[in-house]
Amino acid sequence: MTCYELITTIDTEQRERMTRAGIIPEQWKRFVLIYELWTELVAKGMNKMDAYGQAGARYFTSEANARRIVARMQSPV
Repeated sequence: MTCYELITTIDTEQRERMTRAGIIPEQWKRFVLIYELWTELVAKGMNKMDAYGQAGARYFTSEANARRIVARMQSPV
């Protein structure tokens, strides 16, 4: 199971409560959005490096940070 799979298996209401309680960092919402956009772009045929750049630009982060976020979301738990 990857970090992305784990975070998305928790229902939205429970995830919000866990975020407010400080169990799940607030940045995870943004990480999920960046990862989902990246996977969508790659599925449409865009190469990975361009997808990192596009995902980073859309969510106002650098390409390097987008790469780190995708790697974190793909990492096994």
